[in-house]
Amino acid sequence: MTTETRIFRKVTHTVNGLSTYILGLIYDPTLGMGLTTIGYSQVGIRVWKRDEAGTETEITPGSPVAVVDVPLDSGTFPATWDCPQTALASTDAIVVRLYFYSTNWVLQRTWITEQLGAQSLDAATWTVQHFFGPSGESWRHGTSVFPSRIEGFTWTPAAPPPPLGYQYSDGLVSIQH
Repeated sequence: MTTETRIFRKVTHTVNGLSTYILGLIYDPTLGMGLTTIGYSQVGIRVWKRDEAGTETEITPGSPVAVVDVPLDSGTFPATWDCPQTALASTDAIVVRLYFYSTNWVLQRTWITEQLGAQSLDAATWTVQHFFGPSGESWRHGTSVFPSRIEGFTWTPAAPPPPLGYQYSDGLVSIQH
């Protein structure tokens, strides 16, 4: 089992046919990015797994989770979501989309991990650290100065293939490589 902090980065890459921002493991070294929250009252995320063919399956319940109210000051504001156990293929990636709410939820930005090489996204409580700029007028990400991130991102690596030259027998079938 691997537990990570995933950073909402400001650089892009393409994974499983989706070109978007990286949900990565390090902060970007230069200035971060901001999205104006003026006119919005809440911020939250939705999560999908995306397979190699580009098919997405939502993991969240069809509406944003880890929701916070837009604050009147700056700083990091945490919100949690209980991620369910989710089977993955080794070539799957995780997509996280950020939404803002006024009279309905509006998609603001999308991030994707690399292909995780995982057999599952594990049941764990994610803490999404939403960072807001002065007077809560923007949601910011990308650098350690604008540290929006997901803590508790937990997954299990796929089992490695058996080494060449192995023998297997379950009493009915015998395999030799």
